[in-house]
Amino acid sequence: MMEDGRKRHCWECLRRRLVCDFTLPACKRCLKSGIDCPGYDEKEPNRLKWLAPGKVKSRTRKSSRTSKPSKSAVKSNRKQKETSVYSKAEISISCEDVFIPSFQLKTEVHMLFQACQYYNACIYPSLLPTTELGPRSNVYLISPAIFQKCLAYPDYIRLSIVCVTTSHLMNQIRDNAGPFDGQSNPLAKTFFRYRGLVIRSLSNEINMGHKCASDFVVAGILMLLLVDTQHGVSPFWRCHLQGVQEIILLRGGIRTLAGSTGTQPLLLCFAYLGVIGDTCSPTPDLIMAPSLLDELDASLSNDQDGSFAAHVYPTTLFQEIIKINLIRLRVSKHDSPDVAKDFTLEAFKTLNRIQAFSPETWAESKSSAHDDWVLLSEAMPSPRLKTFFLWPLIVLGVAAVHNSNNMRIFVIKHLEEMSRNLGTYIPLTGKDVLEGFWASGRTEWDACFDKPYAFVMQASVDVSKLL
Repeated sequence: MMEDGRKRHCWECLRRRLVCDFTLPACKRCLKSGIDCPGYDEKEPNRLKWLAPGKVKSRTRKSSRTSKPSKSAVKSNRKQKETSVYSKAEISISCEDVFIPSFQLKTEVHMLFQACQYYNACIYPSLLPTTELGPRSNVYLISPAIFQKCLAYPDYIRLSIVCVTTSHLMNQIRDNAGPFDGQSNPLAKTFFRYRGLVIRSLSNEINMGHKCASDFVVAGILMLLLVDTQHGVSPFWRCHLQGVQEIILLRGGIRTLAGSTGTQPLLLCFAYLGVIGDTCSPTPDLIMAPSLLDELDASLSNDQDGSFAAHVYPTTLFQEIIKINLIRLRVSKHDSPDVAKDFTLEAFKTLNRIQAFSPETWAESKSSAHDDWVLLSEAMPSPRLKTFFLWPLIVLGVAAVHNSNNMRIFVIKHLEEMSRNLGTYIPLTGKDVLEGFWASGRTEWDACFDKPYAFVMQASVDVSKLL
């Protein structure tokens, strides 16, 4: 149907300098050409056309004269470098067969989109095999639906994803044991910029009285803690954990929060970081309050369905680690010989329970990946287990002070490989700590750790159940 008296061409015919037939609702000339007619509105609509990565529709003509770029061009180029950092993922070893598009986009939403693309292409595939050992709530593909849900999260949650993926890429493209090189400088600027935005957003939320103890604030603090420990940027990671501990105490303790589905992953992360962190901290400077350790021990004892299982650690062994931390803490505060005798007896009971633990029996309870659990001596190359060997390697490194150089070389080699393959700096921190300990001439456990360390490999917190 043609509208009488209409003399306005559709916008596509105007662009192509053709005579429009003025048909409503769409021009037939456009339809015959296989083009969606943009219509006859007063204002020209925005038209975006998707091009395959690397395909160019048109190029600007190169000038024969070379001129000095203007200040605005230099500034624009800097922004483009910052926002296209994820295109460097093509040179990452673990992602060498995956092409990550290089979008020249400048908003935080676009940066988040790029970060999610990188996570799905380069981080998620390395974590997926670990789910064969049992359910892991913090390992999932970021689907379009989850991305849309993520947009509703506070800035300090969303932008932490950018920090996690940028740090991962920086650790993958550098040398095994070397520092970050010049190629990582644009990435470092992006990392610290978004880390600053995360801190500012989280601080603003904490300063709002009615939100300072919310689930999202707990998740945000834990995310920032993981970002800092994985990148090795802050030695004061325990300040974050102390903040979470205070919030948990304000809200009634671990037992009160453990009943909520949304907070269970947060409590699991807190417990894992706190307990493992305390094993690598000098006494009596341990982070977790004795009352919380007792509560955690009781919660694990009452957990029959395994929903509060501590990562891939057998729950019974994780409880023994808690008891060892309690013994270390209490011994450091008492000098009486009678008290020391009681603690010695308790320590031997703990050791006997650990030695009585049967890996074969526990492996029988695991329906999936049974062989990996039983044959731990051959499990180092296993993609299912490689993310869980950091703390065991640190323990082996401490024990290596009594052994030959072969064991030390073994530990150092695997720490360096782990840092690059998994995109995290924390194994190299462990390497430095162990080398300093071996050179000190001392042999006791506390002498290895001059300050608290968090030798954990968890990179993110499950916030999917908070909305």
